[in-house]
Amino acid sequence: MIEPINSNRVVLVTGASRGIGKALAARFVEQGQTVFGLSRSESSIEDDGYHHIKADISNESEVRGAFDTIRDHAGRLDVLINNAGLKTNGFALLTTSGQANEMLTTNLLGAFMVTREAVKLMKRHQFGRVVSLSSVAVPMGGKGCAIYSATKAGVTQLHHAASQEHAAENITFNTVGVSIFEESLMVDSIDPKALKSMREQLIKPDSLTVDEILHAVAFFTAAAAANITNQIVYFGGVR
Repeated sequence: MIEPINSNRVVLVTGASRGIGKALAARFVEQGQTVFGLSRSESSIEDDGYHHIKADISNESEVRGAFDTIRDHAGRLDVLINNAGLKTNGFALLTTSGQANEMLTTNLLGAFMVTREAVKLMKRHQFGRVVSLSSVAVPMGGKGCAIYSATKAGVTQLHHAASQEHAAENITFNTVGVSIFEESLMVDSIDPKALKSMREQLIKPDSLTVDEILHAVAFFTAAAAANITNQIVYFGGVR
């Protein structure tokens, strides 16, 4: 049984219409949290505790509008899960500038804008937990993920700066590096041979369950984790 991150918290999950984001949002709702999901698509989650906002995190006006909704409805935000992201699988020499720009504006700039607006709300109550989902592709490298890995590494560097800027406000910034989650965009876009190769490089190659990811998120978002910030946990035995 995974312990709730805390009772009566307001949680925002980006990329909540599918994959890891949808799975985490559904678990938070089950725990009794007030959950806002944000994505470019509609959500199939139906619950009184869940509120879906259709918005593109790479669009600043839509991001601001989403936070206006959260502010008007809940008045605060306690936990942000930066999950939304794009991955175009292909060798760097075959990646167009358009594909690269789309990943940069969503994975890096989008995460920055969402985090910036979240921190504005968190500062009001001197409490906040920001957890960004990354990938073992960052430390492992590998073919076909140059821009994707660069954007995820960039988010980690954003955390490095933000953790120092907001250390006195009880707002923490941590990263969970996911390995293989069968229903994720990353797995969907990887060639079966490349996926097999990734498993062979991992110490723990088994596919992750949503409860495993939730357990890592719960660790970082706990009230007792006030002094844990600017950290990265990778699944699969990667470091």
